[in-house]
Amino acid sequence: MSIAFLLTTLVVVITPGTGVVYTVATGLSAGRRAGLVAAAGCTLSLVPHLVAAVTGLAALLRAGTPAFRVVTWLGVAYLLWMAWAALRERGPLLPADEHLACGAVFMLATLVVFAGYALLAGALRRRVLARPRLTALLRHGFAGSFLALGLGLALTAR
Repeated sequence: MSIAFLLTTLVVVITPGTGVVYTVATGLSAGRRAGLVAAAGCTLSLVPHLVAAVTGLAALLRAGTPAFRVVTWLGVAYLLWMAWAALRERGPLLPADEHLACGAVFMLATLVVFAGYALLAGALRRRVLARPRLTALLRHGFAGSFLALGLGLALTAR
């Protein structure tokens, strides 16, 4: 495993995406423990990706097969639904070989970074929930993130 892989892993994991948004929203709405559970769940969601990469299924899907398009559009629909749900919500925020070893390191880095996000969100929970305007602003930010990610995925799916 190279230093370049480890640095790339750190950059990818720290960069906010749907997992970070979900983990932070859960930590803010339900506290540290729920945020840590969300972080673990987001980390476990990497397993199908890892299995697809190791078995070659990812390359088959990426080759432009109809299955890839279906999976992509299901992802678009899910992200758009998440954006809509975040906007509508009015209550509290809701929240092998060397390649296999690289996947495990990526998952571990994801868990550690997401757990950090969860702990931070849990620590700020009371302060955020005590300010309805800030809560609304965060909700719109989460919705905008899901919308941007869904639109980005839709544009790359064409």
